[in-house]
Amino acid sequence: MVQTRRTARKTIRTALLILVGTCFVGLGACSGPGPADSNPTGAQPKTIAIGATIEPVTLDFTASDDAAIGQVLLYNVYETLVKIDASGRIRPLLALQYEQSKDRLEYTFDLDPKAKFASGSPVDAAAVVASIERVKDAASATLKEHMAVVKEAVAVDAHTVKVTLTRPSNRWIYDMASTAGIIVDPAAGDLAATALGSGPFQVGDWLAGDHI
Repeated sequence: MVQTRRTARKTIRTALLILVGTCFVGLGACSGPGPADSNPTGAQPKTIAIGATIEPVTLDFTASDDAAIGQVLLYNVYETLVKIDASGRIRPLLALQYEQSKDRLEYTFDLDPKAKFASGSPVDAAAVVASIERVKDAASATLKEHMAVVKEAVAVDAHTVKVTLTRPSNRWIYDMASTAGIIVDPAAGDLAATALGSGPFQVGDWLAGDHI
């Protein structure tokens, strides 16, 4: 369908506007300097408005299979241990590296010791294990399916996590680069209204039907 410029503008105006922060472009709000020196150049903070056609029904990614939740939060507010690059290869994100056992049942992740949540707390092994357990108990049928192959996740030390599968799975490590692999700040309470992650942005405001 071809839209005129006027129609296109109307469509954009009526779409959900996702306001991704009053934040400097390229500045990681969760890992950058404190308030006193967060704007050393004196430049005015910038707001980026992104138009979207659907809105999340909740911010709790474990409660719903709504794709809009991941579109808004994944890699913006939340991050994962690994990420898939443009070539379809697994790359490190919160984990500096990982190893797979010869029988393909165990994955050992070495976490980035510099990674922090927006609260300032470290992204440590305990947080990763808690996040995996949260997804295993999720109300979302899709997420539960993605994590059903996990037998257990344990913290070997503060920066090392070992995940044991019930059977070899080529899919699981890729699922860990998606919403199923989101790592949540243990300090988070009700995820429906609060999203606490390690990504470059934080949720500052959500007006249902208008913007987030």
